[in-house]
Order: sequence, then structure tokens, then C-alpha cells
Amino acid sequence: RTGQLMVRQFQETRRSELVLVQVVDAAAYRDDGASLEAGNPEFDLAVSVMASVGTQVVREKTRARVVTETLELRTATVTTLLDDSCRLEPVAGLTLSPREFVRNTLARTPPPSVLVVVTGSAAPVAELRAIEAVVGSDTRLVGLRVDLGAAPALAQLSRFSLLTIGELGDLPRLLRRLT
Repeated sequence: RTGQLMVRQFQETRRSELVLVQVVDAAAYRDDGASLEAGNPEFDLAVSVMASVGTQVVREKTRARVVTETLELRTATVTTLLDDSCRLEPVAGLTLSPREFVRNTLARTPPPSVLVVVTGSAAPVAELRAIEAVVGSDTRLVGLRVDLGAAPALAQLSRFSLLTIGELGDLPRLLRRLT
């Protein structure tokens, strides 16, 4: 119609974005009574799970934010993400529920395409389900609940896909079952 050659180009209207939330509240993790020097194995596994997911997201060049109640991790490169994840420690006495933590995290940003919440076995499932109320219906919700030594499991709780991870080797198999 214009008398000259024109090319149509698709422009994505909403870019895929992932928000990865790592709960660092010590109350969310079962304490096996190990010494303080040994740390909390369940918390350490949760950090490894978060770092594994975050590493894959960064490698795929998906826009991502990785946050805890105390820190936003850098996601420019895999190295910076892993460096920041090494600094994570469980913090006692945090007053935010996972729902409030997510609400505060998402308050100043556009809604993500996918929200992944990493927590321990002591976090009540009802608190995780309550996150549904603070995110839009377009956001995919995934919970990665670390329960040291537990059998791997995938449960669908309304809009929330909840994966139970007993060891790091469970993660790839469970994530494949999500799609």
C-alpha cells in the first residue's frame, strides 16, 4: 500500500521476568541440633537450590531478580550471583511472613512472569499459599520447599506448584515435571 518495501517485526509486549525469593528467616528451617559451626544443613541446601535455579536463569539470559529479606543478590553474571549467595546466613527474629515479604518485594516493580519461593520445611504451607493473594493471576507461582532427606514430591495447591526437595539431585527431575 505504501509503494515501498516494508518489513513487519514482532515486538514482545511483555518480557519474561523471574523473581527468585530466598527466605532466610531461621524459623523457616528445621534445626537438626547441629553445632553453630556446622551451620544448618537444611538452610545450606535451600541456598544451593536457589543458586542452582538462579544460575540457570542467568545463563538463559532471562531477566531476573534474586532477593532475600536482607539482601538483593546481583544477577549480572553467574559468578556475582554465586558470590552473593555465599554470604547468605539464616537470620533469627525476622517478623515478615513469606506473604508480606513477597508483597514488599513486588510493590515497586512490574509483576513477574514467574515467582519462585525457596524455603525450608518449617515454613507452614498455608503461609506459602497466602502468597497467591498478593500476585496477579498472570504470574506463575512455584515453591521450592527444602526438607532434608524427604522424598521428592510435586503438589499443586490452587495456583501454587509446591516442590519438596530432599537433596540437590532432586531439583532437575522435579523442575522437568513442572512443564
